Amino acid sequence: MRRGSPRGVAYSQFESKADLFLALLQARIDERSWQNEQLAARLDGRELAVAVAELAPDPRDR
Repeated sequence: MRRGSPRGVAYSQFESKADLFLALLQARIDERSWQNEQLAARLDGRELAVAVAELAPDPRDR
């Protein structure tokens, strides 16, 4: 979807707003998965463990 496109064009590609939301969510998940794979490929075991720990949410924030 390009910016500046009429609203109807964006929605016409999906059955509902929920489907649009899920498609955007899936795209974001796919992007993060790719980023994580790239990170894992660059780091050795210890470095990867440290990076994962830094990215993980703090359970005390719940």
